[in-house]
Amino acid sequence: MLRPAAAAARAAARDPGSAHRVSMSFHGNLHTFGILDLIALLNQRRMTGVLTVVAQEGDRGFVFHEGDLVCATASEESRRLGSFMIRLGFLTPDELGTAAELRSLGPSHIGQKLVGAGRISTAQLNAAVRAQIFDVLNEIMAWREATFVFDDLPLPFAPPAGGLVSAPAVILEAAKRADDHRYARTLFPEGNVILHREKDAPDAASNDEEGEILGLVDSGFTVDRILLASSRGPRAAAEGLRDLLERGVIRKSSIKVTEACEPAGPDITHIAVAPHVPAAIFEIYSRPGTRQPGICGVLAQEPLLTAKVLRLLTLSNIKIEREDLTLQRLVQLLGPFQARCLLLPEAARNLYFPRSNYYWHDCWRHDQVCADICEKIALKIRYPFPGEAYLAGLLHNIGVYILFLNNPAAYRCVVGESFSRREHMETLEEKYFGITHTTLGGIYARKWQFPAMLRLAVREHHRPEAMASRPLLHMLNVAASVTAEFGYRVGYRTIDRRQFRASLDRIALSEKDLVALFAETQRKIIGAPLERERVAVS
Repeated sequence: MLRPAAAAARAAARDPGSAHRVSMSFHGNLHTFGILDLIALLNQRRMTGVLTVVAQEGDRGFVFHEGDLVCATASEESRRLGSFMIRLGFLTPDELGTAAELRSLGPSHIGQKLVGAGRISTAQLNAAVRAQIFDVLNEIMAWREATFVFDDLPLPFAPPAGGLVSAPAVILEAAKRADDHRYARTLFPEGNVILHREKDAPDAASNDEEGEILGLVDSGFTVDRILLASSRGPRAAAEGLRDLLERGVIRKSSIKVTEACEPAGPDITHIAVAPHVPAAIFEIYSRPGTRQPGICGVLAQEPLLTAKVLRLLTLSNIKIEREDLTLQRLVQLLGPFQARCLLLPEAARNLYFPRSNYYWHDCWRHDQVCADICEKIALKIRYPFPGEAYLAGLLHNIGVYILFLNNPAAYRCVVGESFSRREHMETLEEKYFGITHTTLGGIYARKWQFPAMLRLAVREHHRPEAMASRPLLHMLNVAASVTAEFGYRVGYRTIDRRQFRASLDRIALSEKDLVALFAETQRKIIGAPLERERVAVS
């Protein structure tokens, strides 16, 4: 069912839990309005904007210009346009890496930048875009439950001349590919089989199609993954695999039970946000005028949403100086189009697929309070980067969210045991998960290329020995200690009183000033009076 935007946004503001009434231009569920029907509708109405499809597995999108497709969108590296250029042999990984600096040259399409720089031809760009569109479309058609939001907004870049993909052609091709998948299943009934190249097989492929398929085989993909990933389509890919098997170039080696590219640790695929946030995001985009203050206000309360913004910027090779580490500057660097494409799917996901918020709220409140105190301390002691201090306080517990969202039931047990046995959370995390939130958070802060001081705050905030010459960690230690002492705790934590006093001395902050700063934060965020007159750790 399609629902108009304005009334839905007003309804959402009144009742944040009513997911089915919230939309931008229009929204609905793929059970009632299929993806191919949506593409046909947008083509018929000559719409320009972004169609985002949100499921438990993630989110995917299509960019439209006057009813035809410009490109697909995805957050995973394997689904980005550059990966398809490598897959099709238009660029090598090294060449794509050296082209990464083009991402910082404004908001235009990366493929157009590559063409303009002479790295690829227009024909190669169009081939890669088509391959990406069909790859994303095939994935969406396999999702059992998903919702969609279409946002009618102007493109931040000029559409490629002669490079638009005809929507009717996409619909016909998608129907053909569905038939091809059924045919491919007759050749390979067991889709989770893994194929390997024989050791004595020739290195060179006889044609480009075989070269692409052999490259996918060498990646350790299952048959299903190869059929999905191949730009030639499932029928041609299945026939190519059959021919290679019959010629003895490849062989069946094993059956894969889990995904071949399963990450080493849990990743952030879902974000738990406060119940009012989805409606707040839709409300921001339903009003005319400047949206940056509203976006910054939402990010200031949501650690993982802010982490995703920072991750998108850093993985796009946007250079972020320490003085740029403010929410206002991050939103400015992201740009209106990218911000919209990031925030709307998260709002839709949390409305349609809400996650358990047990215990998450405690961590969320701790980080929100801690961030505000960190910024106040930085301003008080004239630390040159107060925005960095705020982000350190907001993001230092990202490892907790990753562990919790990966297995809420198990993490609830860890929290309960921590309080009942008065045992430190990291000890129990190591026992139950084999990794602590500081270690896991540090892994992903490094993986997402966070700025150095934020990586340090995530990884070392429970390690006093790392604080020696780093004022940021002393501020974070003091802020986290006073926040926990006044009841906003992430599990049970014993406070090292000597280290607490040492941190106060290191940043030349008195205990009286700290209590006053906490009182300001409590009035600002919680709206409740300070119940204690001094910090009990003294």
